[in-house]
Amino acid sequence: MKKDLRYVLEEAEGHHFGSYHHNPLARYSSLPQYVEKQKQEIRVRQTCCLSYQTGDKETYCRTCPVICKPKKGVIVHE
Repeated sequence: MKKDLRYVLEEAEGHHFGSYHHNPLARYSSLPQYVEKQKQEIRVRQTCCLSYQTGDKETYCRTCPVICKPKKGVIVHE
């Protein structure tokens, strides 16, 4: 599975996804980074799932790109 995922995210050429010149998913793939607030390495999302707008106003998902730049009082879902 890991090899397949790596291929889809990093190696597949654009034509596999339709009329693309470049892989449209590649920009969403990133290496895990250490997030101090969570004391672990996390593959931070590149796009937001908007859970902070659909739930409690100060609640964010665990891989939220907003919490990469920690703010005081941010509550994180596990």
